[in-house]
Formats: sequence, C-alpha cells, structure tokens
Amino acid sequence: MKKRKPYKQKYTAPFVIFSVLVVVLSFFIFLYIFEQKMLPTLQEISYMESKVLANTMIDDGLQEILLENEWNTTEFLLVSQGDYTNYSANTAAINLFCSQLCQNINEDLYDLAEIEVYIPIGAITDISMFSNLGPEILFTLLPSGSVSSDYETAFESAGINQLHYKLWITLHMEFKVVNPLYQETIAMERNIMLVDTIIGGKVPENHLVFSD
Repeated sequence: MKKRKPYKQKYTAPFVIFSVLVVVLSFFIFLYIFEQKMLPTLQEISYMESKVLANTMIDDGLQEILLENEWNTTEFLLVSQGDYTNYSANTAAINLFCSQLCQNINEDLYDLAEIEVYIPIGAITDISMFSNLGPEILFTLLPSGSVSSDYETAFESAGINQLHYKLWITLHMEFKVVNPLYQETIAMERNIMLVDTIIGGKVPENHLVFSD
C-alpha cells in the first residue's frame, strides 16, 4: 500500500492578507477601548491610591517628628523687645522642621515596595454589575523622586494689639503609574497648617476707633 502524504493546508494570499488585517484591526480597537474606557478609570483609581498613600506617609512623618523632637508652635516665632514688641517668623526653625519632615517621608518612600493596582476588564462597561468581572490588567504604582517642601507665613491684625500668626507648609510628592501600554506621573500636593494662633499684647486704657 502506498503511504499517503500528510496533508498540508495551503494558505492563499487573500486569506493571509485578511488575517493580518483582522489582527491589526483588533489591535487598534483594543487601543481605542483602552484609551476611551480603561484610561480614565485607571487615572481615577491611581489618583485615589496615590492620595491615600501620600496622606498616610505625611501623617506618619508628622507624628514621628513631633513626638521625637517635641516641637512647640512658639519655636516658630521670634519676639524682640524694645520700644515696641516685634514679631517675626523663625525661619531657621521652620527650615529645620521642613528638612526633618521631608527626611522622614523620604526614608519611608525609599523603603516602599511597588504597589500593584488591578483593574478588571469589566470596568470598561460602565455597568456596576460587570465592573469587577473579567481578567485584570496590572498597573504598578511607585514613588518618583523625593519629597520637597516650601512654606508661607502670614501676620494679620486681629484686634487691639493682637496679631494673628499663621504658618503652613506645602509638601510636593510624585508617583508614577507604569504599564507596558501606559505611563503617567501623578503630582500630589498637600498643605499643612502648622501654626494658627493669636498673639496678644497689652491693651491700652484709652484708645480711639475711627469708622467710616
């Protein structure tokens, strides 16, 4: 008996071209769905995760520095006595506080492992019933750079010989969202009111009040 030669399927040129077109079209459809549906969801979830993480690290850093060094709000104010009492911000103490706070937070950032964020495919449907269904796409959230800070002070009149002193610190952090198809840097900023107090002076026995 003659052995039958194994059958080899032959692909015609039109079939190959059609298959390539289907693959390319499917890829572009996926990119479109990803950009229109998945990307906004990813951005929202990544921002929320970054905000929670940043606030937790800032709160921990603040608690640690206040407990270790026993800072007092009066240390951020300089008082000079003369014919008049002059008040000014203690910039040296403020800069030292900011430096120690940033150092504490940066140490936590360096020890921080990558945070994995999973988004189910069902999230693109915008239907709550399917939002947690389907395979998950992995995105990685990690710190980018170090924490920086700046501060502002304000002295405002708060009555007769009374001064309203305010000091707040602004912290800047960045987190990076990484995926083979997408990458974004999320900038986080938080204002911390460090001092908000009324400084009282002597009230004169006689004073004039002018009104319009």
